[in-house]
Amino acid sequence: MAENGIIDIMGDLGDLAEQALLMRAWCLTEAVMMPSSKSLEVLSQAFPRFEKHFVELKTHLVAGKNLESYFRENVPPFHPLIPAFVSVGEATGNLDICFANLRDHLDKEVELREKGLNLSQLCTWKFYKAISTLFNAGLPLAESLKEANSYSNFLPKEVIDEILAKTPVYQSNTAKEFNLARLQDILNYITHLKDVGEEVPEPLKRLQQGKLVNLNEFRKIKAPQSSADFAEALAKHPKYFPAFVVEIIKFGEEGGILDAVLSRLADFYEKKAEYEPFFLQKSGE
Repeated sequence: MAENGIIDIMGDLGDLAEQALLMRAWCLTEAVMMPSSKSLEVLSQAFPRFEKHFVELKTHLVAGKNLESYFRENVPPFHPLIPAFVSVGEATGNLDICFANLRDHLDKEVELREKGLNLSQLCTWKFYKAISTLFNAGLPLAESLKEANSYSNFLPKEVIDEILAKTPVYQSNTAKEFNLARLQDILNYITHLKDVGEEVPEPLKRLQQGKLVNLNEFRKIKAPQSSADFAEALAKHPKYFPAFVVEIIKFGEEGGILDAVLSRLADFYEKKAEYEPFFLQKSGE
């Protein structure tokens, strides 16, 4: 148990650095369009500690199973964020982009940990960075929150459960493809809108009719207005979400730019973690 009750679930910095390098190598195999079987063979040679897992993964894929299910079953030794990024990549067909996002995330985490940040600062950054990266990659907001908290342990279970129960249905503006694996969820949402007498957005009507939909039209899909507003849900937990964060997210929701706002918040907490020791030192002079 680390300070302030935060558990450093990633453990050893050497292990984290190795997995960051592993993702960098995996991205190289994707960049040259290497077939999956050959990619796993090359990676097992370059990273002998994971050889057993890459052999198993190759068998897993030959059996017609997906990458996500294997990684879900093998955390650890694999980094806890890998399944979430793989899930988005497989659902959207942008696995190479998701691998690159994960590579950059792990590189930055190694860099911040090398600087000796305290675990509270690192935990906060991990939470916001994971949410923004996953949400911008195409994972719905509630699932992005859940994955980010599982990875960072930023919020206690009772707090994250309460927030998830009140989180609106949002899809990132920048998601490149709609996640068809969640089509049934969308159909259920349409039924819900009809049940409560709300107007069904035109893009959802066309989707329900099996017609092509311009994904840019999914700029903001939100549940009927109620107490289930995202910023309002966060405001009930000021210990974890200061007024500054709540107000920023509130205006991001209202402007339909929540994806951009979450990215900026992640950047803010990264710099706050890096700069805070300097101005704390100054204030103590």
